Amino acid sequence: MVGSFASRPFTLPTLEGEIARRNRYEFVVRLPENGELTSLSNNHKRNIRKAQNAGISIRRTRENVDWISEHLALMRKSSDRRIRRGESVVIDGDGVLQSALLKAGAGELFQAIHEGQVSSSIFVVLSRRTGYYQSAGTSPEGMSIGASHFLVSSVAGILAGEGREMFNLGGAEEGSSLARFKSGFGAEAVALPAATYYVGPVWKKKLRSMIQLLRSDHRRLFRVLTGSSAQWVVFRQDTNAALAQVPVPEPPDAQFDILNEEELRHLENPTDDPEFRNR
Repeated sequence: MVGSFASRPFTLPTLEGEIARRNRYEFVVRLPENGELTSLSNNHKRNIRKAQNAGISIRRTRENVDWISEHLALMRKSSDRRIRRGESVVIDGDGVLQSALLKAGAGELFQAIHEGQVSSSIFVVLSRRTGYYQSAGTSPEGMSIGASHFLVSSVAGILAGEGREMFNLGGAEEGSSLARFKSGFGAEAVALPAATYYVGPVWKKKLRSMIQLLRSDHRRLFRVLTGSSAQWVVFRQDTNAALAQVPVPEPPDAQFDILNEEELRHLENPTDDPEFRNR
């Protein structure tokens, strides 16, 4: 796998053995000197006010590795929510990297505390000019009171106050709920290439695939060896005829519009449905 993190946009050359290629997106916030983010979405502003009213406080450490266990637990809760929404999620859940970065002085852990409990957590890798949002997680209770929005904006203010110029909010799949969350802080989406290569002999790749199928999926292995066929039944409906038979009533005072990405990003959430815009 060849990729990049916290870099400028570039062109990844085509190399022998390439299997797949895609763009990954990172979200970069340019920090003003006063640390106050001015391009927040209305939804983010509302959640930050909600967290302030709830009395959330911030704690931080560059040395207390015991806090990492709470960080990992919140990462798992956030991942579970995204999986339930049908998103693909891969996390490093053992904390070895975060512990090593803390011990080396290259990272810092920021956590939002509400009523004595950690409700949101962000691990940031630090350089002289930039902070990189390496991983994060938030409890369901924290989501309901805007803890994650408040924590990100607070960390941005802290980094700016220490003289840093950028806060890289890390990567997210294009169109995902995480991408919408990060873009809501006024972040610029930076497209960075990633590609997967196989550099060994072809026969070894095929043999490895066969062994994996033998261990995990006998049916698929049988189909690969013998070939397969499938029959599809297609159902069609004449939409004009259907509408003529059963007219669809429009709700009173309703307006139907096609929204572009920018309009979707700033779509308001109803007060009784905080996940409406993401959904």
